Amino acid sequence: MPRPSIAVLTFTDDLHALVIQAHLRRNRGALCEVVEVDTMADRPGGLSWSTDPGFGTSVPTRDGGRLDLAGCDAIWFRRWNHPQRAGRELSEPAHREVVDASCASTLMGALRNEFDGRWVSHPDATRRAENKLIQLRAATDAGFVVPRTWSARIRTRSAGSARCSTVRSF
Repeated sequence: MPRPSIAVLTFTDDLHALVIQAHLRRNRGALCEVVEVDTMADRPGGLSWSTDPGFGTSVPTRDGGRLDLAGCDAIWFRRWNHPQRAGRELSEPAHREVVDASCASTLMGALRNEFDGRWVSHPDATRRAENKLIQLRAATDAGFVVPRTWSARIRTRSAGSARCSTVRSF
């Protein structure tokens, strides 16, 4: 029986992911790679993707290798939407936002196009779970008492400022 190939998508030095990786390698014989999603922009080769079907889509791994997304049996979609470390060097916030958004969108598109295995925490479920409105509705539906909450209540003043509470944690 071939060894399962598992990827863990997370941020740099995520202790939980590293412990799971060590366990899967040592006790299950799995090929388990940690992909530090906040380093895509500063790793050699970054995230490689092409419209050419023969190109192969790969991501850099923590260990310095490359992982072919199509060859994975399972992906643990642990933490994926972190600012790029390389973007810290950019002085303009708008430039950092472009780097962060481009890396996140490219990774998500590559995963959706190339990966056909099992998800641990499917991206759609993860995104739903991050949303406070959905969390509060689920808590209410489950019978929990939740405080009266107003979310994303925006009021524009003449000076052009706005107040709002976050709907999704960053």
